[in-house]
Amino acid sequence: MKSMRVYFANKRTGIGGPTSFQNRIIEKFKRSEIEVLFRGDEIKGGSVLIISSTKHIFWIILCKIKGLKIVQRLDGILWRHKVEKQPVFVKLKHYIINYLMLFIRNYLADHVIYQSDFIKQWWHVEYGESPSFESVIYNGVDLNRFSSGNVSRQKKMLCVEGTLQSDYVTINLLIHVHNLLFSQHFIEETVICGNVDDQLITRLSKIKGIRYLGVVPETEMSKIYKSSDLYLSLEINPPCPNAVIEALASGLPVIGYDTGSLGDIINPNGGILFKYNGDPFKLDWYDALDIDKTINIFILNYKKYVFNARKIATQRFNIDDMAKKYKDVLFNYSQL
Repeated sequence: MKSMRVYFANKRTGIGGPTSFQNRIIEKFKRSEIEVLFRGDEIKGGSVLIISSTKHIFWIILCKIKGLKIVQRLDGILWRHKVEKQPVFVKLKHYIINYLMLFIRNYLADHVIYQSDFIKQWWHVEYGESPSFESVIYNGVDLNRFSSGNVSRQKKMLCVEGTLQSDYVTINLLIHVHNLLFSQHFIEETVICGNVDDQLITRLSKIKGIRYLGVVPETEMSKIYKSSDLYLSLEINPPCPNAVIEALASGLPVIGYDTGSLGDIINPNGGILFKYNGDPFKLDWYDALDIDKTINIFILNYKKYVFNARKIATQRFNIDDMAKKYKDVLFNYSQL
């Protein structure tokens, strides 16, 4: 019988989806008595879980030669460097990361896991199907830790981003929705968590009712969700954002642009989305008329969305179910 061991290329640190995912899946693996190891540890058999990409290609090849199963969990394809002004080294880094993800997917992985149907279709459109086995496994959250909070409304809207993008489309959405809800007294405050550049912080600080908390430790985030009433998703083309799922689990209905996987995650009736008038991959965007109409619908049906938010999370995004699916993929050696 093959060993119940799983190897990771790196011990991820910092904030963001990949780090959060790795920390959570490792915690679940250890509770299932799966031995967790890293590059540099003795290769004794088991499986390798690559999160998006790694520069340690030769280590993966060595693991493959030694008979370990290589499983790759794929994120979205980096695309902003194609449409935004960025330093040359940043663009080069993004091209390299995309190439590494593609190389591992096409030549080294025995099984590819996509975070959502949107991510799977995106990769298939850009590069065709993977030559290996493929699955779609959505992210999950601890439903005990992230749960419904206050019964009475706090009149607070929450935004959580690893890094808040400063492009016109994203910031216009934030300011427009905040001003609209604030002027109608539906909210008294919008709270922003994550990395935000100094220039943008200065700009947002001049808008009444917007408060920036900075980077909040993950251990404190459940309290932030519980003290809020709704969640504004600002990411364009989100793959499968942990923060959105955490918001749903906390009973917060979600609003945002209808791009990426967001529509799939919040349906049915876990929130409401604005039509994106343009090409999101080019950051084309034309008007905010649909936002105004949609917000009015949201306000009228708010209680329904609150009820459905938690229900969606419990039915579809339980971290225990996610971990079991990963375990089944990692140790199903009949696929090799």
